[in-house]
Amino acid sequence: KRGKALANVKKYSEAQESYEYALILEPPSPDNYVICREYGSVLYSLGKYSESVRLYKKSLGVEPRYRASNYEKRQVYYGRRFR
Repeated sequence: KRGKALANVKKYSEAQESYEYALILEPPSPDNYVICREYGSVLYSLGKYSESVRLYKKSLGVEPRYRASNYEKRQVYYGRRFR
């Protein structure tokens, strides 16, 4: 939740740190697929496109039917990501 709040106020570097920490927690959060998607969005905002796509793919690996992640991944690929 901290990462999302920081991203909402456009503090993307700080949000990135929060998401990195959230992904290394043990045991993993049952919402890791959502965390990966939101983190991918933050990385996109920082201009880290390949890392962003990697996280969208990771999100889909956890939950293959996660349509939001699939859509956003395609938007990054085609350079048409809208906020």
